[in-house]
Amino acid sequence: MSKAAQIEAELETLSQAELLEIRNLLDDLIEDDLAFTPEFESAIQQSEREMAEGENILRTKLPGTNRDLEWQRIISDPRPRPALTALGDEIETRLSRPH
Repeated sequence: MSKAAQIEAELETLSQAELLEIRNLLDDLIEDDLAFTPEFESAIQQSEREMAEGENILRTKLPGTNRDLEWQRIISDPRPRPALTALGDEIETRLSRPH
């Protein structure tokens, strides 16, 4: 009987909790053997650049998707907005009531 077959036979006798413990141990052992290579790091950096470029393209093509800038423009505007202020006060009152 091969070593793998012996281990498999032994595993079949374990409880679910014990199998989970073995699984976690094996995951840790395999993870420790994985190398963080320059190629892997380069692939991560390339992916991050592509995501950033995609966000910039999206903001350019669909300006309404850049809510942070839009919100900054609204809150920096010095004009009074009584309806907006009243709505904000109403929402704050509703949220501060005990449920």
